[in-house]
Order: sequence, then C-alpha cells, then structure tokens
Amino acid sequence: MKIKTIYKFLLSIYFVSMVLTSFSQQYTEYEVKSAYLYNFAKFINWPEDCKKTKKFIIGVYGENKFNDDLHKTLNGRKILDKDWELVVFDNPKKINCHILLVTETDIDKLNDLFKYLKDEPILTIGDNISAFCEKGGIINFTPKGDSKQFEINNDAAKRVHLTISSKLLAIAKIVTDEEDIF
Repeated sequence: MKIKTIYKFLLSIYFVSMVLTSFSQQYTEYEVKSAYLYNFAKFINWPEDCKKTKKFIIGVYGENKFNDDLHKTLNGRKILDKDWELVVFDNPKKINCHILLVTETDIDKLNDLFKYLKDEPILTIGDNISAFCEKGGIINFTPKGDSKQFEINNDAAKRVHLTISSKLLAIAKIVTDEEDIF
C-alpha cells in the first residue's frame, strides 16, 4: 500500500514538473518556487506550538524576490488551515515565522542567521545559496537544470523538531551538514 502511494506521488510530481516545463513561459521562476513552498508546508509535520498560531507566517531574509509571485500563487489559499502572512526580516534576532525564505546573503550573515535560529522550529529555505544546507539550512532550491529541483538537510530539520515526509525526501537531493549524499 505504501509503495503504491509513493509511486502515485512520484508520478504526480513528475507530471506536474513536465507540465510546468512545457508551460514554463507562463510561470516565472518565483511563481514555481512559491508553489513548491506551498507544497513543502504540507509535507512537514510541525510541532504543536507551530500549529497553535493564528496565522501561518512566511518570512523573507534578504531581498524580497518572492513578494508579488508569492501573493499571486497563494492568493485565496490557506496553509495548515490558516491564513498566511508575508513578513520581511532584516535582523536575525527578530525572526519569528514558520517558513523563512533566505535570498542572497554572504557567508557571515548566513552563519549569524543559523546561530540565532539554532533551536527554532522554522523551515529555512534557501534560494539557490551555495552551501546553504551544509551550513544548517533545511531546504535549498538548486540551480536551473539540476536533476533535482531542491536539496534537503534532514538532520537540520530534525534538530529543530520538524519532520519531513518521506514523500518529499524521495524527490530531493539529500545533503548533510558535512557532505552531499547522492
């Protein structure tokens, strides 16, 4: 039964990626990434404290490249049965959200960010940032043309008490803090 479910899930992901590829001129890069973000949230088992909040907060740290496309993609949708809100953060000490999108940042800022978020149950998602998962990020979008659309550091997720569905792990490149695993 589980194999059949996983097969159907992988087949649906393959179909969606083929459709998105064939209609890629209709969707911007950040509309596609926003759709992934929406689906990432559904495949995470969130701690009870995260489920008790009134709104699902999506944070951005760095340049807000997602703003219009995120609003367009998520318009009228709920995440975990909650209305969502987009908040831009410029100080790691003030970050309080469920998902944090990290855009272009230097290595020192990245190290500071992960130092402050060390124990927080925040799903950190990098926007194609070099060594993002190796430094402690959880999900990182990969460059266009890679065989996998994103990579996941499941150890980083476990450290902050987020459980990633095996369905999501099955379609990602798995990365650890120290090295890539193929």
